[in-house]
Amino acid sequence: MMRYLFLTGISVSLLFLFPNSESEAHVSFLAERAYLSLGFGEFQCEGFKDTEGGYVKKNLKAAHVFYVGAGYRFSDHIRSDINFQYSKLNYKVSRGRVHLEQRIRILSGMLNAYYDLYLDDFTCPYVTIGIGVSNNNPGKLRFTTIKEEFKGKRRTNLAWNVGGGILLNTISKDYSIDIGYRYVDFGKIQTAIQPGANYATQKIRGHKGIISVVFKL
Repeated sequence: MMRYLFLTGISVSLLFLFPNSESEAHVSFLAERAYLSLGFGEFQCEGFKDTEGGYVKKNLKAAHVFYVGAGYRFSDHIRSDINFQYSKLNYKVSRGRVHLEQRIRILSGMLNAYYDLYLDDFTCPYVTIGIGVSNNNPGKLRFTTIKEEFKGKRRTNLAWNVGGGILLNTISKDYSIDIGYRYVDFGKIQTAIQPGANYATQKIRGHKGIISVVFKL
């Protein structure tokens, strides 16, 4: 589904890229400093691994991502922002008599740095790297076939991401379109599989595609 997200975003963005000859001259994003961003996307988490008495190996479905951010441009090529993201993963396995399910809520905050390379007044590829924290809240791991539940442990993790994308200026002076990719590591989740035993651990990391509107202030 992520490929369709990008194709749709690019198609919509192209409608705004080229002003007609009678329109006012396009204002470059370079002229602006502070900005706000509002976006959505998809996060494809890497598959969960088998754990003794707990998880069964499973590739998770892509999850929706919602985020908001605020940033500032320090020079023609360097800018930084902080953004907050919310996503919810669903782990669900049915194999014979085994049926497992768990929901994981992720709330993260990232401080990101960008290097922009303007090709013209309309197109700006960029690369980015960021670091932050992620609050991972796994719900109960339910074994529905035996009607047993194991409690998840909420934890705050160090998080990071690397990626790139492209900024597309529009006819409007007020906003641009950002289409990007990130590889994200949100840390881990833990679930108490057995009383007194070690927690079962899964890593929450994978690929994220985003489309956002960048509002110039």
